[in-house]
Amino acid sequence: MFKKILIATDGSEYAVRAAEVALDLAHKTGARVLVLSVIDAGVLGDFHGESEKERARVERDMRLAAEGNVEYVLRLAADVGVEATGHVLTGRPNIEMVNLTNSEAADLIVLGRHRRRSIGRIMRSDLAVRLMEDLDCSILVVV
Repeated sequence: MFKKILIATDGSEYAVRAAEVALDLAHKTGARVLVLSVIDAGVLGDFHGESEKERARVERDMRLAAEGNVEYVLRLAADVGVEATGHVLTGRPNIEMVNLTNSEAADLIVLGRHRRRSIGRIMRSDLAVRLMEDLDCSILVVV
């Protein structure tokens, strides 16, 4: 069914739940997994008026958080015997997901519900719409 699954994570409880579902699916189908966390360049841009030292601190903290989020999902994958590789990228989340999905030929993206949004709001959100427009693979939103 699926050969390569991309799990997008931001470390939230919803992302962790999505990762668990994706890893269960990967285990059952023998799919390989790509784990992605994106350092949002838009958020970094919000700090353009700050000192270089402060901006560097924020970027370092965001990188450490993203790396920790990826490492956590990689440990979950190892625990269930799923082959997984991790990626931490900087940019716009939707663009980085599209680029990695296309370059790695993933055939499923698994996302967690974003905070307290309903499924209707998720499907109308900028991220979901852009992914659906730019990809030829399935997208699973876990609530």
